[in-house]
Amino acid sequence: MNKYLSFDTLPEYINSSFRYFYPDEKHITRTINEDVLLMVFSGILRFSENNVPVEVSAGQYYIQKANLFQEGVAPSSSPKYYYIHFNGDFTDPTPGIAIKGTFSFNDTKELLFKLDSLIKSKTKTRLEITSVFYEILQKLKETNTIEEKEASLAKTIENILAEKYSEPLSLSLLEEKLNYSKDYIIRSFKKSYGITPHQYISELRMNHARQLLLSTNRTVQLIAEECGYNDLSAFYRLFNKLHDCSPKEWKAKSVL
Repeated sequence: MNKYLSFDTLPEYINSSFRYFYPDEKHITRTINEDVLLMVFSGILRFSENNVPVEVSAGQYYIQKANLFQEGVAPSSSPKYYYIHFNGDFTDPTPGIAIKGTFSFNDTKELLFKLDSLIKSKTKTRLEITSVFYEILQKLKETNTIEEKEASLAKTIENILAEKYSEPLSLSLLEEKLNYSKDYIIRSFKKSYGITPHQYISELRMNHARQLLLSTNRTVQLIAEECGYNDLSAFYRLFNKLHDCSPKEWKAKSVL
């Protein structure tokens, strides 16, 4: 299934408007021969496409492709959104924009209000409307290109941490290896994984340490070193902080 709106053939604008759902209102049941871009500002828009459930939350956009059966199976959660009907071609993979992604209302609201104003104007021209429509699509592409780049970087960092967790690692080493700033590395990783690289590698090391405590008779010092802790006292402090007991005490409790 082609998952990207292609820019090789320019999409053709049809119509657009703001839309608000009442509490417990359901999406219309239909099969439409146009593509529809949905940009949700608040609430959650729910529907199914060819019996596949779809949820579009605040800050997300979604492109309903033409000729798919859409049905409001479950009530939506009072969504407020802007829709744009158009005809476009789809491709896989890129270039283009994904059929689902994120956007910032603050960054796009000026364009949306401009488009809405134009279509209500008696002096509007097709060129003006189409131009603003393309600006909106370009804004979505730019936003999600950045997010895809950050997600790719986060995955690269995760792979490095998983492979090298037993070795000395620091943000400075990641910065040098990846050629990105420390702040960008932390921000990109946290956006994808919800924690910092330091927290992630600490979890990896501690998980491995617990496995070794249970499955081997190695000394705590050897286990700490194998898990990347060259400072035994630091390992003891962290372990005690997490488990409220020493490694030996934890092992004794766990094997009972």
